[in-house]
This record gives sequence, C-alpha cells and structure tokens, in this order.
Amino acid sequence: LFERCQPVQFMSTSDRSIYDSIRKQPESFCLSTLESCARTLKLLEPNNPDMESAVGHLHASLRGLVNTQMKKERESLEANPDSIRNSTKLEMKRMRQLDIIMKDVEQTSTTPRVVGLKNVIDIGNGYRLRSLNGTQDAKYVDSIWPYSSSKSLKMIERQIDADNRNSTITGYSCCLGVEYDKQLVGCIIRHRNGSLGILHVDNDHRRKGLGAILVEVASRAIMQRNEKLFAYVVDGNNESMNFFSKLGWVKSDPAGKRGTGKRKAKRKWEKPYDNQ
Repeated sequence: LFERCQPVQFMSTSDRSIYDSIRKQPESFCLSTLESCARTLKLLEPNNPDMESAVGHLHASLRGLVNTQMKKERESLEANPDSIRNSTKLEMKRMRQLDIIMKDVEQTSTTPRVVGLKNVIDIGNGYRLRSLNGTQDAKYVDSIWPYSSSKSLKMIERQIDADNRNSTITGYSCCLGVEYDKQLVGCIIRHRNGSLGILHVDNDHRRKGLGAILVEVASRAIMQRNEKLFAYVVDGNNESMNFFSKLGWVKSDPAGKRGTGKRKAKRKWEKPYDNQ
C-alpha cells in the first residue's frame, strides 16, 4: 500500500488562515482542517478539472462557518451590551478578519491593505467599504458632524474632493465610508491639516468593529503616503480616548493640563509607525 502512495512535498505558507478571525491561531502558518484539505487537493489533483470547484466549496464552507460564529457573537453582545470583554474580543476578531480580507486584496490589487478610489470591498455581513464621493456623500458626513454649520458642507466636500485627487496619484483613499443596503452608515475623513476626523458609525450599526475598520484602513493609506498619522480628541471624551488607545494610538502630550467646562481642549493623538 505504501508503494502505491503518491509522494507529495508539503511546503510552508505565510497565508493567514481565515479561521484565525474567530480563534487566534498559535502560529501564522497554522491552517484549519478545511483549508488543509483544500491545499491537499491542489497538490494531489492538480490536473483534475473539478479540483478548483471542490477547493472553492471547501473555502466557501469555512467562510460560512466563520460568518455564522461572528453573527452569533454579535447577537450575544447585543443581549449583553455592558460586557466589555465581549465587545473587546469581538472587535479584535473583526480586526483580524479585516486583515485577512485586506491580504486577499493585496494579492489581487495594486493597492495593498487599503481602499483605492474605485475599490468597493466586501467586509462581511452585508457591509461594504469604499472611498467617499464629495458630491454624493458630503451631506451625510455633514449631517452627523456635531460641529456642522452653514459653511461646513462645502468645507467637507472640498476635503473629500482633495483626498480623491490625491488618490488618483497615490492609489490610496483616506476619506472612507461604510455602506449597508446601499446606504452610508459610517464614515471617516482626513482634514486639510492632515488629521483624521469625523469618525462616525450610525447607532444601529455600532459594536460591530466598523469604527476600528475605518480608522485602520484610513491609517494604512496615510502610512502608504509616508505622512504623519494623527487625530484630535476633545478632553473628557473617554469613549473616543479608550477607542484610540485600544488601536495603539497614544497622546502626543500625555502630561498636558486638561481643560474643563467650556475650556476643554482638543488633544493630539498619534499612531507611531513602529506599532503598525
């Protein structure tokens, strides 16, 4: 029997396992059983006309399993909204899932791990990530901005248009939106001074890691441009400070005196490149 076996040389891989998005694998080269079977089929049946179809079904089954478990965890979080451990854990999984998605984009696009001007990326569960359009999307961004004024709509539109012009050169968009059922439900823009801002996710779509995805992908675009990565957070906004801290951002001047009442100041937060 051994003599009839076909010898196969298995090679190591740097590909991230999709299963890693729901359970952290011990090593980067670890694969799930379904992924291992798919890889084995490619090695044993390279000339079989049904091989690619079978591999596709195995990968689709695994993606279905991953999405189902993520959905169940979101339902558990919605039933227990005060569970900090659950929300943090789910956010970490969403970020690992995004990293895997962006790895797929890297292999099929010239804009690795970022969103190009014409890219629309499926990030799972009905959500899509895309660049903002100044004419079409500025009204949404202005409507959710607490500092909206009679002049802010045009300002936001100019900021988005300026980023899109840069995107035609660099290939990377910093002004991004998340849409669900063809409607924007979240956004982030880059101000003319270079800072990230107007980060927002609609109430019905929060606690799903969308804010972290917007910040992470916009940050990667800025890094691709080799430009400084920073944002401003108002004193006392503990939710935003905790959020940026979880993503590896730090205060530019942690010892600075905090303002109170009407004297609250915007504090500069930065993301060191060596933490990426």
